[in-house]
Amino acid sequence: MIELPIAFVVGFVSGWLYRGLGSERPRPARLVRRDYVSPAAVLPEATASQWNLYATAFAFHGNQLRFSERRMMQAGVCTSPAYRKYKELLRDAGVIVTVERRGTQWSPGWGYPRFRSEVRNGSLSLPLPTGQPPALNTRGWAPQITHRTAVNAG
Repeated sequence: MIELPIAFVVGFVSGWLYRGLGSERPRPARLVRRDYVSPAAVLPEATASQWNLYATAFAFHGNQLRFSERRMMQAGVCTSPAYRKYKELLRDAGVIVTVERRGTQWSPGWGYPRFRSEVRNGSLSLPLPTGQPPALNTRGWAPQITHRTAVNAG
């Protein structure tokens, strides 16, 4: 029984010494073609759920700030191009309207709770553009999902 472990150790050490003394260090990879450009990683197309989440966040902040572009930019919620993109999205869906001298507001019968529930349930289909949704600073906002816990279980 003792001969096998000793033979294994002797073989391992002698192989390590042999390879360590007689072999070269591995060379770093070298560039073969200078004109080759590896394909860039392509980000996946934005899903409808991402657009719906960002549109709901925009509606939340818009509801708080009365859809005022100036107020939303001062609060750091979005940039002017992002504001216009989300405003156009909600306007095309018929959720908000722009009234002269009154600004942008919810369409009659609409409000944030109804908008959020219809987007969440899938009964409102937003006319989603292609590409990634514009960035929003959603600090302090999160979808209000009620989790059933021991505290609120009825």
